[in-house]
Amino acid sequence: MTSHLTFDADVSNGSCSLLRGIPTTAVLRSCAALFSDHSSGSQGSIESTEDVNALDIFLSHNWSVPRWRKFLSLALHFNLGSAIVVASFTAVLFFCLQAFDLLPLPLTGVPWVKARYAEDDHSDAETGVFVFLVTPLAFLVTLFFKHDIIHRISPGSMISLDKACIHQTQKELKQKGISKLGAFMAKSSSMLILY
Repeated sequence: MTSHLTFDADVSNGSCSLLRGIPTTAVLRSCAALFSDHSSGSQGSIESTEDVNALDIFLSHNWSVPRWRKFLSLALHFNLGSAIVVASFTAVLFFCLQAFDLLPLPLTGVPWVKARYAEDDHSDAETGVFVFLVTPLAFLVTLFFKHDIIHRISPGSMISLDKACIHQTQKELKQKGISKLGAFMAKSSSMLILY
């Protein structure tokens, strides 16, 4: 005998929908501040969401995992590709600026720089530091702050996050939202699990 999980796929609540989403950039803003408080959400949490017909991502997480781990995981998931592109572009740009003498090559006479040159060329041994200094900085800024920079231009995918998308201050709406979690998952294109 097999049993099947069934759920009511209707996500309406009278004239409004229980299906709400929050943009990716809002979840990541301020180092994932939505994950900072283990207590119930506030009216402000639900007001930062919007009614949607479908979700891009259903986000499942464990409240016992520290906020910084969730933020790091989400930043890597959503921002790593952009960080690699920005860092690569930055490295090429600064390499070209140094190669065409538009930026100085400030390190001269340093032993590890001289070691890369033939002995006759030690007096010309110069190297630039801008690629080494600016590229990691561009990578880290993009990885950890891209969502803060672009939130008005591109809010990102719509996510279902329990604390923000299920009403927390009205018990009846909260219970209805919890009972519809299966329907919320069914209306999502993908699921992201943070544990």
